Amino acid sequence: MGSAIHFYLPAFNGGGAENAIIRLLNYWHALGRPVALIVNQDTGPLRHKLDAAIPVHALGSKHSLLNTGRLARHLRRHRPRLLVTALLSPNVAGVLAGGLSGRVCPVVCLVRNHTSTELAAKSRMRRALIKPLLTLAYRRADAIGCVAQDVADDLIDLFGVTPEKVGVTLNPVPVVRSTARPDDMPNDGAPVLLAIGRLVSQKDYPTVLRAVGKLQNVRKSHLVVLGDGEDRPILSRLVSDLGLQDRVHFLGYRNNPTDYMAHCDGFLLLSKFEGFPNVLAEALAAGASIVATDAPGGAADILDDGKYGKLVPVGDVEAAAYAMQQMLANPFDRDRQMARAQAFQIDRIAARYDRLFDQVCRLCDLDAEMAA
Repeated sequence: MGSAIHFYLPAFNGGGAENAIIRLLNYWHALGRPVALIVNQDTGPLRHKLDAAIPVHALGSKHSLLNTGRLARHLRRHRPRLLVTALLSPNVAGVLAGGLSGRVCPVVCLVRNHTSTELAAKSRMRRALIKPLLTLAYRRADAIGCVAQDVADDLIDLFGVTPEKVGVTLNPVPVVRSTARPDDMPNDGAPVLLAIGRLVSQKDYPTVLRAVGKLQNVRKSHLVVLGDGEDRPILSRLVSDLGLQDRVHFLGYRNNPTDYMAHCDGFLLLSKFEGFPNVLAEALAAGASIVATDAPGGAADILDDGKYGKLVPVGDVEAAAYAMQQMLANPFDRDRQMARAQAFQIDRIAARYDRLFDQVCRLCDLDAEMAA
């Protein structure tokens, strides 16, 4: 068994899981720890963020389950100290590949979302296929790292996983430094609200747009949205239906989202469910005032049950609009917000992962000694 820890992701996509793992890999590499990244395909908008000296191994197919055999061969060839997988399909493929490889290394699965809510949003056919595979994977994994306690509790209940092998890892956030206001942010004196995330059902942008529309009746303001996704045409039509064409600005994906956070008047995350929503912790690090849904996942933990942001029920347009109005009238103290973000600094979060990984490796070493 080697000394390197190999992580497995689908690609360098722009989601929270990819951002968090790239930060951790760069951190460990800077400390001299041997790490590598396995991807289905070596593509995506975050590719440039990974330290160029960290090895990247591309398996070929864009579908994780189709790469199971290739991943098993990779494990037999490189014999890493540990394989760490993240997201639904890579978690299944990683555990299956670990078995096919002859268990040359332990496998740790990272769970990034509130799984029962995530599965409920899928079709009945997909749920019928995915849930048994996840049950098999999580019960056979050597350990599971969850991004929030709510996510861990849900996983244990849903799959009957032994609680002793589940740890809460959280996610690291970047240090936010003072930057110039982005040129494409509205600058006419009206408050600017910011939402960041993929344009998909989970993020519930229709509620965001309707709440911002109601806010215009009492406080003229702008909404800037960073992110792309399949719901863009639907959301653009809703903006027109609400008469918000001059108030809502879809800017697409941006490599510098913290620049926008540092200069917004309020940050919005009205998701139906989350895991550990990185953007909330990043908004705290930028000193932003926040309105978020008290959704399944880690939002309430990050905001300490409303001490560092206003929490509203999922899908409640009236409550969201009122919370935005109150936030703009009485912003949160920026220094206090930034102090809260210290809890998610990368050295503290990396230590949580290290404890989980070290425990797994010690147990596997002990099992090997007993088998010998």
